[in-house]
Amino acid sequence: MRPRLGFLGTGWIGRHRMEAIAAADAAEIIGFADPAVHGVRYPEAALAALRDAGLDYRGWIANAAVPSVFARHRATLHIPRRPYVEALPGIATIRVFEALACGIPLICAPWEDAEGLFRAGMDYLQARDGAQMQARLRQVLNDRDCARALATAGLETIQARHTCRHRVAELMDILRRLGMAGTELAA
Repeated sequence: MRPRLGFLGTGWIGRHRMEAIAAADAAEIIGFADPAVHGVRYPEAALAALRDAGLDYRGWIANAAVPSVFARHRATLHIPRRPYVEALPGIATIRVFEALACGIPLICAPWEDAEGLFRAGMDYLQARDGAQMQARLRQVLNDRDCARALATAGLETIQARHTCRHRVAELMDILRRLGMAGTELAA
């Protein structure tokens, strides 16, 4: 049976990642989630804290390997670091896009989708605290129909609104509005 929970951090920056995990009470999930943690720049104190919490730290992985990591797990968590939450409120990190594009059920710590990029409750589940995160994770791990519905809806949203083709079309629209349509872009 494949591990149930995969967590990919965008890196360890000082104490912020552990604060985010602690704020979400994510360490409490380990009792039933069989978690695997990936990330970079984790200092020895953070690695010790992960070990003490029973979290399986598996180190850095290349961005190109992210889909294969998600494919080996049944769910993932999005726990943004405090700087993201404070400095970029309402902005999704790349991990949200990656998880949904890979068709893995996603459970998020609180964040406001200010741009309406995704459909909370359909594309991903949101948890306001550790107890709710545990409940949501149990729901996804124990209810295959729920997991399948989340994975399907999230992937559909990515395919409908967030592909490279969509970003190029947006860029071309910006160039048109700036009166630069038809101009050569420097390579």
